[in-house]
Amino acid sequence: MVTRKTSTKKQTVSSAKDNESAPQLMGLVRNDPYLEPFGDAIRGRHEYAVRKLEQLTQNGRQSLADFASGYDYYGLHKSETGWVFREWAPNATDIYLVGDFNGWTVNEQYRCKRVEGTDNWELELSEQKMKHGDLYKMRVFWNGGEGERIPAWAQRVVQDENTKIFPRRSGILKSHTNGSTRLSGPRYRLCLSMNVI
Repeated sequence: MVTRKTSTKKQTVSSAKDNESAPQLMGLVRNDPYLEPFGDAIRGRHEYAVRKLEQLTQNGRQSLADFASGYDYYGLHKSETGWVFREWAPNATDIYLVGDFNGWTVNEQYRCKRVEGTDNWELELSEQKMKHGDLYKMRVFWNGGEGERIPAWAQRVVQDENTKIFPRRSGILKSHTNGSTRLSGPRYRLCLSMNVI
């Protein structure tokens, strides 16, 4: 009898070690044997989705709804005292606004500041520094390079008929009775990636 118990213990220990190295089946795969051959791919996609959710919610510090409402915070907005521009750019080392208002050149007056402890950048401008209808882009610098980018939270872009380039058009915000603000005039949305590599 003692030998059997020792043998059973060895088998149990060996079996536990095998389970530690073998990935556990997700409920979806465990409940549908036809998915078993795709278990690794499904697990990989699930893990990626969980990582992305943690990134977008800043590890639970904000809700996914807060992230989806980012256009209320990010982008260019008319403020009580002028303009405020915000952008999320984790790999940027510097960001400047360039446009009609500064001859499309990098200028210290239009340099964004990194918000301490975040990947956010912000620039506050007086009302005279830009006007409704001005075209602009970001000039983004990162380790090893730089380039012009359309702000990720642009709510309206206009394509130049000759060059086919998309500068971003600033807009005047109108206050609505419910307290929200929107760009006046027609809105066009163009989804382009702004992420700095």
